[in-house]
Amino acid sequence: EIARRLAKLVDAPFIKVEATKFTEVGYRGQDVDSIISDLTEQAVKRQRSRLEAQYSEDAESKVSDTILDALLGQTKESDRPKWMDLLKKGDLDDRMVTVDVPMNPRPAESFQGGMDQGMQMVRMVPSGPGRMEKQKLKVGEAKERLKQAALNQLISAEMVVSTAVEAVEQEGIVFIDEIDKVCQGAGPRFSGDASAEGVQRDLLPIIEGSEVSTKYGPVKTDHILFVCVGAFSSVKPSDMLAELQGRLPVRVSLNALTEADFVRVLTEPKNNIVRQNQALLGTENIELVVPPETIQEVARVAYEINTYVENIGARRLHTVLEKIMEDISYEAPTKKEDERTVVVTPQMVTEAIAPLMKKMDLSKFIL
Repeated sequence: EIARRLAKLVDAPFIKVEATKFTEVGYRGQDVDSIISDLTEQAVKRQRSRLEAQYSEDAESKVSDTILDALLGQTKESDRPKWMDLLKKGDLDDRMVTVDVPMNPRPAESFQGGMDQGMQMVRMVPSGPGRMEKQKLKVGEAKERLKQAALNQLISAEMVVSTAVEAVEQEGIVFIDEIDKVCQGAGPRFSGDASAEGVQRDLLPIIEGSEVSTKYGPVKTDHILFVCVGAFSSVKPSDMLAELQGRLPVRVSLNALTEADFVRVLTEPKNNIVRQNQALLGTENIELVVPPETIQEVARVAYEINTYVENIGARRLHTVLEKIMEDISYEAPTKKEDERTVVVTPQMVTEAIAPLMKKMDLSKFIL
C-alpha cells in the first residue's frame, strides 16, 4: 500500500506481482519478463486515458457539430446556439439521427508469432477513424460512438506508446510480493516448486538493468524501482541468492503493530472497517454506534491475540470485528423500530472474543 500510494503521488506507472506465480525460463508457466510487459500495458492504458481527458473537449465539440448537421441539415445560423444548448443538456438524447459511425470491430485475434511489434502496437492502441458505416441511432448513443471515433482521430498510437514507454523506463515502480517463497533455507527443501530459485536468477538481469522485449517495443529497466517484500517466517533474507541481495541494497524491517496503531487503523482512514460495518447495517435501517472506549477495547484485544497467538498484523481486526458483528448482523432484519440503534460496548467485545482468548491462554503452555 505504501508503494501504491507513492506511485499515485508521483503519478508513476505501478504494478504489484507475486513472485510465486512465476517460473524459471524453460518451465511451464509465466516468466519474469512478463512483469515489464504488464507494467508497460498499464502505462499505455494510463497514457491513453490521460490523452482522452486532454482531448475530450475538442472531441465533444466536433461530435456536437456532426450531430447537429445530421439533425438540422441546412438551418439558420442564428438557431444553432439554441439547438446546441438542448443537445448539451441531453434534451435531444432520445431523438433518432442518421450518422456515419465506426463499424463494430471484430474481436482481436491471438498471434503467437509472425507479426512485428509495430503491427502489434497498432492493433493494441486504436488509432484513426477506421471503417465507417451509416446507422440510425438515438442521439445519446451516437454521441458516445462518435466521441470515441473523434478521440481515435486526435490520438495516434505513436503519441500513446512513446510517452508510455518513456514513463515506464524513467518512473516505473514494480512491487514484488512473496519474495521469501522463492528462497531456499539452509535445511532440506520439501517445496514442490523446482524452479523457485531459478526465478531469483531470472530476476537478476531485470533488477540490475536490461532491455526487455514487449509488444510495444524494447523497454529498458535500468531506472525502474523494484520493491521486493516477504514475511521471511521460515527463511531469512540472507537465504536469497547473494547476487540478488546485492541488487537490493536497501533493507527495511517493519515493527509489529502496537495497540495505538490499531486505534489509528480503526479511526483515521476515510473508509475504515468500523464505518464499513455501519454502512452495511445502514442498509437494514440499523444505526451502529461504536464509542471510543469500544474501539480502544477492540485494539487491545487484537494486539493481545497477535502477541500471544499469531501475529497477522492489521488483518486481526477483521477477525475481531467479525466475531463482534456476528449476532448483530444476524438479528438486524428482525429488530423492531425501537431497537434500531445498536451500541457496541466493551463488554460485548470481551464476550464475543472469549473463545479466541481461551485459545490464547492455552497456547502459552505449549513448548
